[in-house]
Amino acid sequence: MNRQVLENLGVPPQSIEIIPQPVDNTLAELRAVLHYAGRQAPGPIIIVSSKTHTRRVRVIWDKIGTPAQLAIVRYTPKDTYNPVRWWASTRDAQTSFRDMFGILNAWAGFPISPRE
Repeated sequence: MNRQVLENLGVPPQSIEIIPQPVDNTLAELRAVLHYAGRQAPGPIIIVSSKTHTRRVRVIWDKIGTPAQLAIVRYTPKDTYNPVRWWASTRDAQTSFRDMFGILNAWAGFPISPRE
């Protein structure tokens, strides 16, 4: 499904790489991306995330990544999250707090592990 979305947005099929290993959290996902990228030709990686997660993705990438591997983090343009009014809906408030704690966890060196 991800491939179809990207192709419908105009990304050439030969430019799309889907990482085969399953992951269940952002840290595991970025480690998989970093591992996969290390086996490919050098070049920037574009990481697309939701608007609320882009900052956390960037913080985690900066903690686990290497200076040689450039990551460009972007959110989807149709994301409805409003950072100015994050507190206006329960869903946006919960997402904002979860991401804030994820950032704090990364800054602290990941002392809190994801649920097993």
